Amino acid sequence: MPSHSAPFNVLIVEDEPVIRELVKSMLADGTLTVDTASTGPEGLKMARSGRYQLILLDVVLPQMDGLTICRLIKAAPETANTPVYMLTAKSKKADV
Repeated sequence: MPSHSAPFNVLIVEDEPVIRELVKSMLADGTLTVDTASTGPEGLKMARSGRYQLILLDVVLPQMDGLTICRLIKAAPETANTPVYMLTAKSKKADV
């Protein structure tokens, strides 16, 4: 009998196209559904859909920063338990 597991949906919120596509290609192995957003508001809207089991979120985004988006995701009951991993290209300790 075939196994029917629930889909695992990942959202990548990253404004840099090269980084966004690199991360997506690293995850796109056929077992995950990977969606992307390039702005903070777009990412927040998608995250609020409640369909993601994991969100990869850039810290620095246009229009709304990643920390604000993370706070809003964690404040909403329907997404509060969704794991959010913050991404950044920043390397200085003070920035991180």
